[in-house]
Amino acid sequence: KGLKTDDSTKGLKTDDSTKGLKTDDPTKGLKTDDPSKGSRNEDQGPRADDLATKGSGPAGLSITDCLKVMENSEQVARQIPSFFEITVRPHLLSCTVNSPHLLDKLQEGLEEAGDRFRTIASLYGGTVVAVVSQQCMQNLEPTHTIPRLYRRTNREVPTKPSSYVTIILKPLLGVHMGLSEVYRKDWSCKVIDTTTQRYLEIITEVLTSVRKTEDSLQKLKRTRKSVVPDESTGISDDNKIRLQIAFDVEQYYSDVTSLYPDTATLSSVVQLQETGQIAKTTAQTTLS
Repeated sequence: KGLKTDDSTKGLKTDDSTKGLKTDDPTKGLKTDDPSKGSRNEDQGPRADDLATKGSGPAGLSITDCLKVMENSEQVARQIPSFFEITVRPHLLSCTVNSPHLLDKLQEGLEEAGDRFRTIASLYGGTVVAVVSQQCMQNLEPTHTIPRLYRRTNREVPTKPSSYVTIILKPLLGVHMGLSEVYRKDWSCKVIDTTTQRYLEIITEVLTSVRKTEDSLQKLKRTRKSVVPDESTGISDDNKIRLQIAFDVEQYYSDVTSLYPDTATLSSVVQLQETGQIAKTTAQTTLS
């Protein structure tokens, strides 16, 4: 009692080696997707009915928003020259400082601004055309399934177009009505030409495959020295496929004409129509 004991650790400053260190949470800041909302991969592109709500343009803007940006930008660009002549020039000339050099500089600046607005309009317009074209081309996919519908299925001879054909250009129709006359013809031409080129590619692939299969079967029959016709209709499965494609092309051509009457200027449409006619003629030779 009464003895003063020294605590050797008392008064010592201890450093916490972890204190003050900034630790990074590897999950912090990551954007997680709500599975209930679906992912982008699950969406095979906006449907025609969703054109006004799906984010398909720059910065996730909808098609409708892109159209508004484009048309507003074009409108501003068109109004700039008259704005300078009617508002800016008279105001500056009425000022005490009358400098032609200043007028020239302001005019150049406004013209440059107009060019930038036109660039913006072109960017957003091009985006809309690309997105709508992609949506239309996605609607062409059922064309690949036509051979499976008729090959060894005893399906009746087709007499009308496939149901999917009428929705091929539906995405274009969705924006067509909201376009001003300035863009309607130009955009319809671009989307239809792009879509038709793809349609022609698919049909050519299908018809080429049908021809190869037909040649193989005929060679096999000649080898066996037996020919077995279609007992129900007398028309082969291959020609049923050709007829179906011909009906589909005719319906597609009709839809194209309603949106863009000047079809003769589009070589892709002309070639598609010719291909469909050849398929129809080839198939009908067995019926005559």
